[in-house]
Amino acid sequence: MLRSQSNRTTPFSTFFRRFAVLFAPLMVLFLIISLFVYHLESANYLEIIASKEKVVVRTGLQLIHDTIYPIKDDLGFLADLCSNNYLTTHNTQQSQAEFKGLEKTFLLFAANHPIYDQVRFLDPSGLERIRINFNKEKPVIVQINALQDKGDRYYFKDIIQLNKGEVFISPLDLTIEYRAIEYPLKPMIRLGEVVVDTEGKKLG
Repeated sequence: MLRSQSNRTTPFSTFFRRFAVLFAPLMVLFLIISLFVYHLESANYLEIIASKEKVVVRTGLQLIHDTIYPIKDDLGFLADLCSNNYLTTHNTQQSQAEFKGLEKTFLLFAANHPIYDQVRFLDPSGLERIRINFNKEKPVIVQINALQDKGDRYYFKDIIQLNKGEVFISPLDLTIEYRAIEYPLKPMIRLGEVVVDTEGKKLG
């Protein structure tokens, strides 16, 4: 009885071995082809991703260029306005009138450039001499008793070390007023350029 069962299973075992001998190489070949196709598809996919990333980078660089260069022109314009010796002294009635005229020019500039939250001139020690606050689309001149000392702020220390025509761009940070973070939080990027007179002396 046992011998009879063994005889019946022998043809199946033989068939299975023949199947394995015949089709195993085909399966291996199929796996190799599949891996090759997968590799090609992965390479193509990565190439497409890399191409898209290059487009994003180029677009980002163009956006930075289109944003920063007009700002650089604005800084140069304001620096040229400030590069007069009357900013260092208010001893005469004429210098005071010129200074008030400069404040009004800053005010007009801020009204026509709503991307700026503040427009300021700091003297060589970091004291605010002129400051315009955008004030919810209604720019105002900050009165002298409300002007602040920014001499210890990192951006002033960096800007005052620049050469004429160089532009400072800060990392994104928070507005600090009267040595405390302003609430609600107001993320800010600060840009600046040193002001020099005709003899190269730094005025702020």
